[in-house]
Amino acid sequence: MSAGIVDDFHKGLTDRVGLPRPDIGKAMMEEHCVLPGCRERFTTSNYGVTTEPRREFEIVLDPSNCTREDCLDKHDKEVRQLRSPEVLLQGDLARGAGLDLHEVRAVVLYTGPMFVVYNAVLRQFPAEDWRRFTGEGVNRYATTIFVLVSAVVKIARVMKLPTGLELFRGTGGKMELPESFFKADPQGRMGYMEFGFLSTTASKEVALEYSGVKGGSTPMVLRIVTGSIDRGACIKDLSQYPGEREYLWVPCSFIAPDGPLSVELVTSEEGNSESGVVTIVPVRINANLKTETVEELVEGKKIRHLEGFRYQILEVRRNLENLALSGGAEDKLAKDPWREMRQQEWVEVGGNLDSLGPGQSDGTTITFTVAGFVSKLVGDVEAVRQRHSLLPAANYHNDRIYRRVVEEMLRAGSAAMSAMRSYLEDEQKSIELLMRDSCFSSHGAFLSFLWRGIG
Repeated sequence: MSAGIVDDFHKGLTDRVGLPRPDIGKAMMEEHCVLPGCRERFTTSNYGVTTEPRREFEIVLDPSNCTREDCLDKHDKEVRQLRSPEVLLQGDLARGAGLDLHEVRAVVLYTGPMFVVYNAVLRQFPAEDWRRFTGEGVNRYATTIFVLVSAVVKIARVMKLPTGLELFRGTGGKMELPESFFKADPQGRMGYMEFGFLSTTASKEVALEYSGVKGGSTPMVLRIVTGSIDRGACIKDLSQYPGEREYLWVPCSFIAPDGPLSVELVTSEEGNSESGVVTIVPVRINANLKTETVEELVEGKKIRHLEGFRYQILEVRRNLENLALSGGAEDKLAKDPWREMRQQEWVEVGGNLDSLGPGQSDGTTITFTVAGFVSKLVGDVEAVRQRHSLLPAANYHNDRIYRRVVEEMLRAGSAAMSAMRSYLEDEQKSIELLMRDSCFSSHGAFLSFLWRGIG
């Protein structure tokens, strides 16, 4: 089996598949229909469906493309029910969890044959399947997997589960638990990380069917008790197989021992003979909390930019205060004939009362201060950040727009410093004029002043 350790758990999903693309719909389409691996055929182990990623994407997006052959299992029974994602989006589960159309499509895809591809990509096992499905690592379905994780996280957050609900997972009889599950590492940690999505059921009988008791070498069932945070998401309402009550856990979750192992005798369906012995393994699953919803992923770049901008504003204020102190701004202000001005007169020449700090005006006369000048310049920079906060989050994933907002952020800080230097170094500049102008205008005027000095 492909199992990770505690360090892998902390690395999270990005380390495994990379980052998703912001153009979610186009990215999901290309992962299934354009990129390497999209025409690789495979057969599922549960229902014996033979298909390929491209075909699955086509029929999930538009179930009217689905033929009877697409729905047949290995016994020639029609077991799949493909419903329109647009219709499912209006259902109680999707609306209650706040899913978008891409998330609904991702869940529907997973409940059909595509679980084989997504888990092979995540587990990088079997190695041959990973190479086929990803085109030697080119197409790791990063966007689809992140969108699916987002849906699972949202559903798990809102789903009401009975207290102490037990879930089960049959391991297929071909998996042996890794040594790390039984032996603690130097930090005293035991268990292993599951790289793939973890499908579980509330039916112990169903799990026993998938335990490998019929022909497996190591029949086994994991028994999990859900908690307030660590819980699976019941995706039955979106499933291509609505008869299955599947609880899905996010990938990169950690599975730790939670009690002694036990064994159970499983009898045949007729009940008159023993089919075999199954090992029951109590485990505790820690859902990987580094997973994010689609909204969090899309908003993330914008949030990081605005937070970085906020810290730059704090630095700009400190630099302005230090420059004013070292440059003798108070001394110049004391000699500035425009340090006081009638309020009405200043408004008539274009002054903005909103740029004044507390105590600078008594309603009749304005008294300009160095502290007020610093605050006004910082306010000019803050106005740029405020404008950036109004941009849609998707704009931050447009390279051209993002480059422009970063350049504007840096330019705003430089402009504020230039305005202070203009007051300190250009004898022709009065404080009332600089208080009227934006720092960007003052920046341009200061550059012209410097060029005149060079000439």
